[in-house]
Amino acid sequence: MLRNTGRVGSNNVRPILVIGLLVLIVLWGWKLSSPAISPNLHLETIPPKLNTSWHKQVSQEHLTTDENALTGVNTPLGILDRTRVALLIEDRPLPYLIPLLLHFISVVPPEWSFRFMGSKDSIAMMESNPTVRRYIEARKLFLDLIPYHIVPNLNSYDTMNNLLSRPWLYEEWLWPAEWIFLFQDDSMICSASKLTLNDFVDEGWSFLGASSHSHDKPHSTGGGFSLRYVPHLIKQLRTYSFDDWRRDGRIASEDYYFSMAMWDLPEAKMPFGPDAIRFGVVFEWSEKPEEMPLGFHPFSSDGMFRGEGGQENQKRAYEYCPELAIITVGRWDCQCSPNSHRPGGLGG
Repeated sequence: MLRNTGRVGSNNVRPILVIGLLVLIVLWGWKLSSPAISPNLHLETIPPKLNTSWHKQVSQEHLTTDENALTGVNTPLGILDRTRVALLIEDRPLPYLIPLLLHFISVVPPEWSFRFMGSKDSIAMMESNPTVRRYIEARKLFLDLIPYHIVPNLNSYDTMNNLLSRPWLYEEWLWPAEWIFLFQDDSMICSASKLTLNDFVDEGWSFLGASSHSHDKPHSTGGGFSLRYVPHLIKQLRTYSFDDWRRDGRIASEDYYFSMAMWDLPEAKMPFGPDAIRFGVVFEWSEKPEEMPLGFHPFSSDGMFRGEGGQENQKRAYEYCPELAIITVGRWDCQCSPNSHRPGGLGG
């Protein structure tokens, strides 16, 4: 009769070790294939597995061994930089979106890539334009559907704030962008500006929005015309999230959150009023003609084209930046203002 010594025989150990090794391999492979990116990884380490026109193209460009693969992409329109991305989000097929987008493409420095996040209707409208199609074919512009599994719609202020405050957006959907220039349908960049978008990139701001408060306050909260440094935004979202900020009873606006909370982020560089006014204007601007801004976000809240002095501000702005007519007339024609008593957001 054999005695049970409590020991596992060598013949039994081998299958257990093999099974354990196979489990580890499967788990490791699953981790590598997961679309989530650790915040500690460099943005260019693992391409996210997202089914967008942008990710399909950039993933191919990422395969090359050239160290400048993402910052020096050869296209029919010249060298493009996939780490600098201008972004427009709009689900309504507004008639003036096409001239607005084409104007921004013409003024933003030529190496910037452009992305449009829209609905089936707004994308179809964009694709119907031959000039827009030329930019798509040249890999300058990418049109992709709004991720409706993340945000069911963009019909409210809250859903847009929710979208723009998700780490997923910056870590994956916008990958490999390090600089994001976000502009909305009520903002305008001015071709007469003595400064370019790259001048503000070179200054290294973490979040630079259009100035919506006075010169002497550190408010740069106009997120609808804003320059964002992605690594710092991700760090902020991982350190003190927008959801925590909102639960603490603070203003539930993603641009206000970034422009205020990031003052406590040690590595962040944040602007005071004069810095923001040079970039974009909502309420007030410099009296000096040589210090006119790069752009305007005039229809945000009670912007400078409304109330007392609104018409005078509008006249001065038009003399400097006649392109404002694209959004002023466009918003008036389509009655796009959220406030029905202020169609188009004109002054008065």
